[in-house]
Amino acid sequence: MPHQEGDVKGGIVRIAGTPYANELQKWEQHPQPWASTPGNPYQYRPFPKMLYRAGTFKGKLAVTAQAAPRHEFRTDEEWARAEEAATEFFRKNQRVVSDEADYSRAHEAGWRDSLEDALAFAEKREDDISRAAAERHASDTKMSEPAQREASEVDAASEFHVPEVPRKRGGRPKGSKNKPKG
Repeated sequence: MPHQEGDVKGGIVRIAGTPYANELQKWEQHPQPWASTPGNPYQYRPFPKMLYRAGTFKGKLAVTAQAAPRHEFRTDEEWARAEEAATEFFRKNQRVVSDEADYSRAHEAGWRDSLEDALAFAEKREDDISRAAAERHASDTKMSEPAQREASEVDAASEFHVPEVPRKRGGRPKGSKNKPKG
């Protein structure tokens, strides 16, 4: 049967009007049975704010990560390493900003307000890179043979889409028939 005069939680009796309850009331943000008027009413504060970004974990785009179930590992050490890698991945994809300027810089760098927004932003960025690489491949067919070889070498050296082939110093691929004028 609950106490009529106070609230019992965690083995502590809080009776309204006692010095202990009055002290606790100073810190409460919401009304309580023993503190009808909170001393620190809740106010919305936009900062500090948690932001998220997506990255690649085990070949997939993700914001959070979890190691596989324990039974899929041979030893406890392997499982502990996988758990630590997943925790570290999630930790590096979280950021707390303290003010509007920091928020703007982070947002421009790809950080987003929610896990879903971060994943959607990363997927769109990947789609844009893929589209640019496909357009580059289509335009490569109009280049000279040496330029096409150079572009294919760059593609072979990377496991990612290459939307633009970096130009070597001099601006012309080896064997180019276009000679400088003058």
